[in-house]
Amino acid sequence: MSVATHEKQSTIVLCKWQPDLFRHLTELAERVYVVLDEFDVTRMNPDWAALTRADKVYRISNFNSLEELGTVAADILSRRVNVDRVLSFTEFSQFGAGYLDLLLRPGYADPTDHVAIRDKRLMKEKVTAAGAMAARFRSVSHPVDPEDIGSIAADLAFPVVLKPAVGFSTMSTVKVESPEDLEQAVRDIAIAPEIRSPQLMVEEFVRGRELHVDSLWLDGEEQMFLVSSYEQPRLSVIERWRAGERDLMVDGSSVIAEQDAPALYERARELQRIVNTALGIDNGASHMEVFEQADGTLVFSEVATRFPGAWGPDLLSQYSGRSVWKSLAQVSTGNPAPSEERSHRYFASFDLKAPGPGRITAIPSDKEIEAVDGVLKWTRIRRVGDVVTFDHPSEWCLFVTVGANSPEELEKALLRARESLRIEVDGNDGPTG
Repeated sequence: MSVATHEKQSTIVLCKWQPDLFRHLTELAERVYVVLDEFDVTRMNPDWAALTRADKVYRISNFNSLEELGTVAADILSRRVNVDRVLSFTEFSQFGAGYLDLLLRPGYADPTDHVAIRDKRLMKEKVTAAGAMAARFRSVSHPVDPEDIGSIAADLAFPVVLKPAVGFSTMSTVKVESPEDLEQAVRDIAIAPEIRSPQLMVEEFVRGRELHVDSLWLDGEEQMFLVSSYEQPRLSVIERWRAGERDLMVDGSSVIAEQDAPALYERARELQRIVNTALGIDNGASHMEVFEQADGTLVFSEVATRFPGAWGPDLLSQYSGRSVWKSLAQVSTGNPAPSEERSHRYFASFDLKAPGPGRITAIPSDKEIEAVDGVLKWTRIRRVGDVVTFDHPSEWCLFVTVGANSPEELEKALLRARESLRIEVDGNDGPTG
C-alpha cells in the first residue's frame, strides 16, 4: 500500500467497517489491517475495491469469538509487525478489540480496563475509587437468586434504574419506583438481542440535567473537548415511548458553548481527568455521560472509548469544522487533530422519529431537508418501505443537524426543522405479533 507523508507512521488494526475512518487511516498509517464481522459484510456494504488498499482483510463471524480473534492475532504476529493501535469505534467490537490488543500489544494496558470500558459495574468501581461521584449500585448476577433481590432492595434508595451491565443506547433499561417492584422488574426485563450478556445491575436514580462530554486524546493531551446537553434525558425518552406519548419524544442534543459555561467545562475536564486515569484512556475518542445536579455537581454515569452514536458524529464534525473520522485517524496514528473554523457558533442534532410503528410510506427528500433554513447536515438511517417496530427508542430514522449564531436562533432552527420535516407510516403494514 502507498504511504502518505506525515509526522508519524504506524500500524493499525481496524475493527469493523467505517468508510471515512478507513480512508483516512490508509492516507496516514504505514499499515492497516481490517477485521470485519458478518454484520459488516451483509449489512454495512463495505467497499471491497477500497479495501484492496488494506494490508490484509480478515473476516470473522462476530467479535465475541475468541477462537477466530485468536487466529487473526496469530496471523498478524506471524507477519512480524509491531501493532501500534487496535482501533474499535463501536460497542459491538469492544470486547473483541480488547482481546486483540492484549495479544498484539502485550503489557500496554491493564487487562481489566478493556472490560471496565464495557461493564458498567467494574467501570463505576474503578472510577469511584479514583475519586469521582457516581450513583450507588448493586450487581444482579445471572441466574438470579431471589434472596439477592431482597438484599439489593434493602441496600439502595429508590427509585432505581435496572439495566444490563454491558448495555448501550439505553436498551433494556427500566426505572423501578419501589422495593416491592424490583423482583418483578428483574423477572420481566427483556434483554435486547444486541446485548449478549444477561448480567444486570441496579443503580440509584440520579436527578439532574443529562450531559454528554465528547473528547479526543493524543498521549493524554486534549485534542477536542465539548459538552452537550440531551434535550430530554434518555430514560425520559424511553418512559414517554412506553407510555405512548410519542408526540412528546424529543431525542437530540445541543452543544453547550464553552464561552457560555466556563465553570461547567472546568468541572467536566476535572471529572474527565479522573475517569481517564482510572480507565487508562489516553489515546483516541471518549464519550462520557454525566448528570448535572441542581448545585452544579457532576455525577458520573458511564464512558465509552468511541464517539457518541446516533447523530453524535454529525454534531461533533460540525463543531470541529472537520470530519471527526479524520480527526480520529490522525490521533490514532500519532498526529495532532486541531479543530478548524466552524460555520456557526451553536449546533444541535436530533433524530426525526416516526409517529409510531409501521412501514414508512413517506420520509423527507434531500431537497425538502435542504430547504429548511438552518439545517447543515442530515444522515438517513431508514427509507420508504422500511419497517419501524418501536421495540426501543433508539430505532433511528433520520438524523438532522442545525446551526446558528445565537441560542435563540438555534431554538428557532430546531423548531423549523421539526415542524417542516415529518415521517409517515402505515400502521397496518407494520410488524405483527
